[in-house]
Amino acid sequence: MLWIILALLLFIVQIAAIIIVEYRRSNKAIVWLIILFLFPLLGFILYYFVAKEYSCHRTLGEKKNRQWTQFKADLIDRCKQRITKAMNEENNRRDHDEHASLIKMPTIPITAYNETTIYSEGKQAFEAMLEAIAAAMHHIHIEFYIIRDDHLGSQFERLLIRKAQEGIKVRLLYDGIGSRRLGKAYLKRLRDTGIETGCFFPPFITFFDKRLNYRNHRKIIVVDGKIGFFGGLNIGDEYVGKNPKIGYWRDTHFSITGDALLWIQYTFLTDWYLAKEQIITDSFYYPIQKSQGKELVQIVKSGPDEPILEFIFSFIISAKKRIYIETPYFIPDPSIC
Repeated sequence: MLWIILALLLFIVQIAAIIIVEYRRSNKAIVWLIILFLFPLLGFILYYFVAKEYSCHRTLGEKKNRQWTQFKADLIDRCKQRITKAMNEENNRRDHDEHASLIKMPTIPITAYNETTIYSEGKQAFEAMLEAIAAAMHHIHIEFYIIRDDHLGSQFERLLIRKAQEGIKVRLLYDGIGSRRLGKAYLKRLRDTGIETGCFFPPFITFFDKRLNYRNHRKIIVVDGKIGFFGGLNIGDEYVGKNPKIGYWRDTHFSITGDALLWIQYTFLTDWYLAKEQIITDSFYYPIQKSQGKELVQIVKSGPDEPILEFIFSFIISAKKRIYIETPYFIPDPSIC
């Protein structure tokens, strides 16, 4: 009987701890209480290790480093000069309210002279990525949440090794959880040819540091600072329909040239700094863009320390006719609902 009373008291303490800590975030508290009732004790252990607020972790090195701060300011000024020129060339732009919302974003400005290509199928997207990598003359930056050592992964591996042997600088960044099945042999083959690799938040370290839940889901390729790719595709056979367990799978991906590419490069290199503590701001990674595209593009970094939720919210409330949303993850918080 005594052990039942002690177990009940322990359970009550766990409930009280979650309610006290999460009293300002009722939706989060409810989710964790449900998990706790379904999995007593185990639920609380999970809560302790994965539920800590990101604000408690001053992890993004750019916020601590004056060199990053100054470099970002210079890059913003450079893009603002170009966007002013573009707007003067075409002074009858529409959607003034939306543009005003974009301009007020405190992180990354609107950029001009961009041209994007949309890929709705993995096959065409990967063909374009591999073609761009094959044509690299200076550097290749790759960042993916999932990289698999399968047929598609081997294609990337062979091409990256070949380019590294040609003297091209190659950096590859992968997520510690998403790419947890990526074998050491795969990475060793890359490193043996001079390719630099980095792991974003290794699972063992982040578990005990209570950051296991903060993952890097970016899918980025930048080649020579002149063409970039981003979107929803990871490197794995399932993204070209070759995994029989999953079957047909579709994600949207983009290629881009123009000033917006500078900020995709910036995003990669800030993530690289976070994983490797290497500051890279050399000018040849941020060349003058030759694209004369007509698109205005703003790259908004998503993450727990970025204001993307406020950005989405402002566009939803400013909608006059319709709202189109394409996302595999739609978990709105109370403000969006």
